[in-house]
Amino acid sequence: MERIKTSKGKILIFSAIMILILSLRIFFALYSEGFNHPDEHFQILEPAYGLIYHYWIKTYEWELGIRSYFLPYIFSFIIAGLKSINIEQPSEVIKYIRLLLVFYSLCAIYFIYRLGSFLNLQNFKFIPIFLMGFWWIGVYFSVRTMSETISLTLVLAGYYFIFKSYKNSSNNNIINGSGPGSSSTVCFISGIFIGISFLARFQCALFAVAIIVSLLFLKEYKKIPHFILGFLLMIIFQGLLDYYTWGEFLSSPIKYFLFNVINNGAAINFGASPWHRYLTMFNRQFTLGAGLFILIFSLYTLKFKVIKKYPLLIFLWSTLLIFGGVHQILSHKEDRFLLPLIPFFYLIFAMGLKIYWDENANDKVKKNKRKIVGIICCLSFLFGGGYKYYRENFKLNKDIVDTYTFLHEDEKIKGIMILGRPISGTGGYFYLHKDIPLLIFNNLREFNKFQKNEDKEVNEINEVNDRLLKKINTVIVYYDGNKENNFSDPDINSLSKQFKKMGLQFNKVELKKDALEIGINNVYSLL
Repeated sequence: MERIKTSKGKILIFSAIMILILSLRIFFALYSEGFNHPDEHFQILEPAYGLIYHYWIKTYEWELGIRSYFLPYIFSFIIAGLKSINIEQPSEVIKYIRLLLVFYSLCAIYFIYRLGSFLNLQNFKFIPIFLMGFWWIGVYFSVRTMSETISLTLVLAGYYFIFKSYKNSSNNNIINGSGPGSSSTVCFISGIFIGISFLARFQCALFAVAIIVSLLFLKEYKKIPHFILGFLLMIIFQGLLDYYTWGEFLSSPIKYFLFNVINNGAAINFGASPWHRYLTMFNRQFTLGAGLFILIFSLYTLKFKVIKKYPLLIFLWSTLLIFGGVHQILSHKEDRFLLPLIPFFYLIFAMGLKIYWDENANDKVKKNKRKIVGIICCLSFLFGGGYKYYRENFKLNKDIVDTYTFLHEDEKIKGIMILGRPISGTGGYFYLHKDIPLLIFNNLREFNKFQKNEDKEVNEINEVNDRLLKKINTVIVYYDGNKENNFSDPDINSLSKQFKKMGLQFNKVELKKDALEIGINNVYSLL
C-alpha cells in the first residue's frame, strides 16, 4: 500500500512539473517573435510556404540541392491545414506553429524522464527534467522551427527504446520472441526514430554510429542488426523522397556531405571557428558557474567503477565523444549544432551529482561539504538562469517581421526592393505573404550588378530580369551611414540619381514608432 502511495505521489509531482513547463512554453510561444537564425526560416518555413503557395525564395542550399524536403513537407501540411480554416496571416500562422512545437517538445521531457529512470537516477532524475523544462535553452528553442530542435526529441526517443532493449536483456525479461516488448522489436523502433532524426538533420547519422559502437562495446551483438534495419528503412525513405523531389536517390545527404565536409563549404562561406568554440559554449549557454558544475560533475562519472555499475553511461559518453568530436573536427562551428547533445549533458551531470551525493553520505564532515556544494550549485543555476532569461532576445529579428507585416497589409505595394541586407537577414515570402516581385541586395555593388545584368543569381530569385525593376514601387533601405555592408549617405545619393534617370522619385517615409516598431534607422519608399 505504501509503495502505491509513493508511486501516486511521484505521478502527481511529475504532472505538476509538466503543467508548469507547458504553461511556461505556451507563454513564450506567444511572446516570442522574429527568428533566431536564418535557417529557422529559410530551411523550413520558406520552402514549406512555397509548397503550398508555389512561390518562395530559394537560398543557396536549395539551389545546390543539399537539403531534404522532409521537414518542409511536414510543415506545409500544417500551413495547408491552417489555410483551410482561413488562417493565413503570417503572424497568426507562426503562433499556431509554435504552439504545436510546444506540445511536441513535451515529448522530449517525457523521454528524458524515462532515460533517467533507466539510469537509476532515483530522486536525481528530476534534475534533467528541470533543466530541460525550465532552463532557457529548452524554452527558447522549443518554439523555434529549427532542425536541431525537432531532431532532439526524435533522438531522445531512439535512446529511450535502445535503453529499454538493454534493460530487457539485462534483466532477462523477454530476451527472445518477437512481441511488442521484445528486445529485437524495441531495437528496431530505436533505429526508426534515429533514422527519422536523420531525415530532419543529416548529422544525426552520428547518433546511429554512437549507438552501434555502444552495443559493440557492451557485447550486445544481437541487437545491432535490428537497430540497423530500422535505421536503413528511414535511409531508403530519404532516398525515395530525394528521387521524387531532386530526381536522384539519396541526392541531398550525399551533396550535403560533399559540400560541407569534403569541400568545407560552410567554413568557406561563413568562416572557420576557433578550436575552443564548443568549450566556451558552456559559458555562453549556461553562464560560467552553471557551466563549470555541468562539466565537473559530468567528468565525475568517468570512473571505471561507475561505468561498470552503470553501463548505460557508455551510450551517453560515446554519443558525446562521437557527435561532439566530429563537430569539433569540422572548421565551421555554431552552438546550435550541438543542441541535440544538451540532454545528454543533463543526464550525465545528474548522474555525477548522484554519485557524489552517495559517496559523501556516511561522514558528517562530508555531509556538510555536500550541502555547501549543493547550495552553491543551486545558486549558480538559479542566478545563471535568471541572467540568461534577462539577456536573451526572445524577439530577435522582430523588426524584419514587423516590416514585412507592414508591407503585407499595404495593398498599394506592387513590388519591393530591399537594400542593405543579405537574404539571410530578411523574412522571405512566408512573412510577406504577397505574390509580388521581391528583390534583395546586400550592398550597392550587388544592385549595380543586377541593373547591368552582370550577375543573374545575385539575389537568388529565379528568372530575374530588367522587367522586374519596373514593377518595383517600394524600396526599403537599411541605412546606417558607417557600417560596412549597409548603405551610407553617398550610396543614398547615388541611388536617388539612378532612380531619377528612370523617371522615379526617391522619397523618405517617416514611420512613427508607436505605429510600427521597426528596428531600422530609416525607411525609404520609391513612389
